[in-house]
Amino acid sequence: MTRALCMAALIVPFVFGQINWTQHTVTNSFDGAVWVHAADFDGDDDMDIVGAAWDADEIAWWENDGNENFTEHILTSTFNGASSVYAADLDTDGDMDILGTAYLANTIKWWENDVTGIEEDSHEGISQDNHFATIIDGPLHVEHGSY
Repeated sequence: MTRALCMAALIVPFVFGQINWTQHTVTNSFDGAVWVHAADFDGDDDMDIVGAAWDADEIAWWENDGNENFTEHILTSTFNGASSVYAADLDTDGDMDILGTAYLANTIKWWENDVTGIEEDSHEGISQDNHFATIIDGPLHVEHGSY
């Protein structure tokens, strides 16, 4: 039995192959990074990155130059307890906007993309205590209720 397990351990990697990963650092100064999402924000067909940083109270996006070099753009540094971000075309104008939540501020906001970059002004959404939101793919539908 032990011999069969050893043979399986040796054969399985060759049969199913292995995935090798190379680590790349986008930034090491995003204090309390808690959430990231990838989407094409600037319409150049490469994936950019958006992130939320709890300790820094920041929502930021990193523009990919096509060669995996990223330039940081801070959308806000006053989003108390920034806890998640998501990309979706919220205003159905053909470009990706950014939706973010701030746990300590009890707030959901979205940042409208003007295609040349995400506007730094935000649109405030639900900001009531004891409510939650669920995002569904497709046109934006926000369900809220007490928990």
